[in-house]
Amino acid sequence: MIESLEPERKSLCELGIVVPVTKLSRNLANLESWLSKLPKGRIQVILVHDVQDTETAPALNQILMKIKDRRIEYFEGYFGAPGLARNYGMTKINSNWIWFVDSDDLPVLENVIKNLKSTGDDIEILVGQFETDRNGQRFRSDTPTSGGYEKIAYNPGIWRILFRAEIFSKYEFQKFKMAEDQLFLIDVNFFKRRCRFSEDIFYIYFKHTHGQLTDQMQAISELAMTIPVVINEIKKNNLGSRKYLEIILARQLGTELKHASKKDIFTILKKDIFLVKNLSVQSQMGVGITLMKIYLQKLAKLNYE
Repeated sequence: MIESLEPERKSLCELGIVVPVTKLSRNLANLESWLSKLPKGRIQVILVHDVQDTETAPALNQILMKIKDRRIEYFEGYFGAPGLARNYGMTKINSNWIWFVDSDDLPVLENVIKNLKSTGDDIEILVGQFETDRNGQRFRSDTPTSGGYEKIAYNPGIWRILFRAEIFSKYEFQKFKMAEDQLFLIDVNFFKRRCRFSEDIFYIYFKHTHGQLTDQMQAISELAMTIPVVINEIKKNNLGSRKYLEIILARQLGTELKHASKKDIFTILKKDIFLVKNLSVQSQMGVGITLMKIYLQKLAKLNYE
């Protein structure tokens, strides 16, 4: 069942923000903070509550009753994955641009709005910088403002990317709980789109907050199911995207191995080696070199999310 507190629709908004929320009743401070400070203007916020407990809905309703901004629309349903909640949210969007934001982070709306005003009509995707907050310490991740597609693969968080609604609202996220945003970027041919890369911070990502999917083993097991999808894309041998896809694959393999238990790690290694052997020698080397780079970045405590 879907319930809505949807306001009357009028003219097209400039920015539509889709926010999936699930099992985060103890971690809604960031959400309340930025919702209560929405800048004036044609902004639409779609909150999609993926109902998984009895505590989150009352907490969300309390926030909405306090803020009382009719630009914020609230929906409930049973989706089971953030991508499916986003898909539902996209059906409610009435805006020029779509932005996918996580409920436990902080979007920097002032910078996004400033960049939208200076973005030409020919641009299909707008990409910003982001910071990662680790226990109060913030680390900036920079993406080159030209030719930054491969860098995006190292930092593929979809929350610092805005999409032109008329083009991308017809695409859908897949049902996986992890890497669904990376598959979405592949499906929309991100690396072939007309993108603008901004130097401004669009987003503050909070690491290790309660309920994050990267800490849930069921979600990690679903990540394994996305690996063959990316391998098949690489095998298509699209020279314009192969390097990008090799980096995405390396990140997936690294994340899966990082969260594997000691008793499972050799089984996972054997499975992944078998899958990667289906690639060309060139791509095998590309994935291996990228895995090493990621490992060295971790050792150096460089920021990639």
